[in-house]
Amino acid sequence: MYCAIFSLLLLISPTVTSESQALGSYVGSRPKQDSTHYTTASHDPDYSRRVRFGFKTGLNLSNLNFNKGFPKPTVPVELTWGIGFSGGFLMEVPIYQRLHFQQEYLYTYVEGKVESEGLQYKLKYISLPVLLKYKLLPRLSLVAGPQFDILLHAVEIQGGNSLDIIHQTEERNIGVVAGIEYKLSDKIVIDTRFMHGLNHIGMMQRKTGQEFKLESFSLSIILSPFN
Repeated sequence: MYCAIFSLLLLISPTVTSESQALGSYVGSRPKQDSTHYTTASHDPDYSRRVRFGFKTGLNLSNLNFNKGFPKPTVPVELTWGIGFSGGFLMEVPIYQRLHFQQEYLYTYVEGKVESEGLQYKLKYISLPVLLKYKLLPRLSLVAGPQFDILLHAVEIQGGNSLDIIHQTEERNIGVVAGIEYKLSDKIVIDTRFMHGLNHIGMMQRKTGQEFKLESFSLSIILSPFN
């Protein structure tokens, strides 16, 4: 009887061994699951190194500060900040790790009032901020750099009468920009910044020949639909 059982085990053993080897070969040949299949753009290591494009639009509060012009008025000028807007597009280029270069091309409309003389000014510019962006946190960035403005149109309004003064107004503004950007998502960014003019902008049609420096606060939204 023991001989019969031993003979039966010898017959079964090769069959079990061959089936185990076949199962092992099948498991080893299965393709590995691609772990990057579920990787989002924000976790992609190459995402932060891409050149990005976007559209920008927003509002600004601007001031034509004649008190900082030349010559300075003997009596401080009563000024009022005006509401304007801007819009355009931008390009962001990575430089090194958290440091990025950001070039913007904007159409900007600004206003300012001289309450003491009943004057209102409306100016339209092509604005070219050239900025460096440093990413403090994944969602928070600092931006700073120069801004160059080219005058497109200038109007003076007094007593309901409008006068085109583009040929009497200095056509260039050079300023410095500093601000903060907060990233809501990979496609939406909130931007707030302050711009202070460095050069004096003259309006030679004025009898006093006064000049002013342009100042503005802005709040904008940046959309990057192609990223």
